[in-house]
Amino acid sequence: MALGGAEYLIAGYTAVIPLSPLEISLLVELMRARQSALILVNYWRSHLFPTEAAYIKKNVARAEHGLSILSSLSLAEAEAAVERVSSHNNKKW
Repeated sequence: MALGGAEYLIAGYTAVIPLSPLEISLLVELMRARQSALILVNYWRSHLFPTEAAYIKKNVARAEHGLSILSSLSLAEAEAAVERVSSHNNKKW
């Protein structure tokens, strides 16, 4: 899956509320930003509270994996993947 499993969430959302062309073009970049922020904030917090580092960083590996998947896509590939999933006529991604 090009979007690392986010296809299901996007498909469910767009089944109710279609994405605009602007939203389609921005979605993967926003997902990348969100994953990056999660990683950054959790490393910062674990530095501030080293005794709680394991708990604080419990979701970092998953975010790093998600970011690696999204980072492998060019902007055109990312937009095409979101467009494909957003299409109500295309049930298979």
